[in-house]
Amino acid sequence: MKIVCHVRATEMLSRTYEVEVGNGTQFISWLAMTACLQFGQDHYPNGIYVPTLLTKNKDDGDVPHPRNRIKEEMEDGDHVTI
Repeated sequence: MKIVCHVRATEMLSRTYEVEVGNGTQFISWLAMTACLQFGQDHYPNGIYVPTLLTKNKDDGDVPHPRNRIKEEMEDGDHVTI
């Protein structure tokens, strides 16, 4: 299962990553942290970015609880904005 994550640091700076989540048993907070980790490795200067909000794109900006499991809230190929 893959989730497409759009990480937005500012209005002008954003990157998109496909995060492989396997069966989706991880927490949604794990998904946000993983996408931010990849962003921090790609962005210059390298840094540590902490997510403040994750919204689901297909549900008009629905904000899932960070402790819910990915498989409970999302399907393969869903898009989220962090």
